[in-house]
Amino acid sequence: LARLRFQVATGAAAEGLRIVPAGLHPFSRWEGHRRTEDVRYQELERAFGRIARDVHTFGMHVHVALPEEVDRVVVQNAVRPWLPHLLALSASSPYFEGEDTGFDSFRTLLSRRWPNAGVPPRFANAAEFWRLTDMLVEGGVVRDKHTLYWSMRVHPVYPTVEIRVMDACPGLDDAVTVASLCRAVVAAAAEDALPPAPGTQLSGALEHELLRVNEWSAARNGLDATLLGFGDAPEPLRASLDRLVEAVAPVATELGHAQLADEVARIVTLGNPAARMRAAADGAGLSALVGWLVGEGSLGTGLDRRGGQRGTPGARS
Repeated sequence: LARLRFQVATGAAAEGLRIVPAGLHPFSRWEGHRRTEDVRYQELERAFGRIARDVHTFGMHVHVALPEEVDRVVVQNAVRPWLPHLLALSASSPYFEGEDTGFDSFRTLLSRRWPNAGVPPRFANAAEFWRLTDMLVEGGVVRDKHTLYWSMRVHPVYPTVEIRVMDACPGLDDAVTVASLCRAVVAAAAEDALPPAPGTQLSGALEHELLRVNEWSAARNGLDATLLGFGDAPEPLRASLDRLVEAVAPVATELGHAQLADEVARIVTLGNPAARMRAAADGAGLSALVGWLVGEGSLGTGLDRRGGQRGTPGARS
């Protein structure tokens, strides 16, 4: 990831540009953007009109490969309740078109405009998943099996589940931590080692609505969200996040990431990217925030020798 950011940043610099890693640009509007001439994106614009023209959101997609004998649909069913926690840790889109939206991840709200966006339904088996997918394609709702916009999906080509709920992370450390947590959660789900999740004893419709509301709450309030269905009463996201990290820690250690719990705790202590972005913009303005994001995106890539940004929230000297 450091190598790729270095390559993109140096390529941009050759054109007099800088890269800004975040879920949304704080003030840039869609009217000033140019769409690639790739045929696929021309077709998407014809199919979805203003939604496609208006989209300038930036997510982080994490693929986790599973052995062929593991049913990826069953794993997806088990992971869905934990998508809000991954979103809350990565949320980096509080500003949109020059104003604070009040959301930690306004990108999530914009993304929900697409068909079949948000938390995927619970599927009985892989055949049911692919049946619905075929119906969506045949009915012209989506262009092809690659155009499924759920927050998580069984990938149509790779032997992976793809978690798509996260905002792009400004900092490399956060991106790696969230990706590692994704991997540990998927592996734990494959081993039936996740904690009890909301709605698992409820009807499909009620379970799905709880999961949709929880994702919205995480987009709104980030790590300060309150979730439904994790107990007899609403529960702070931080509390269920603690249980999740504790449950997947053995799996993470087996995967070579024994420090995962400490790294998640670092994000919780410092605040998620949205909180740090608000702190960087406070009193300095959105142009200063963009400068901070440029600096945050360069840390660890070889473009900035320092371990952190001086005078910014959460900076390391």
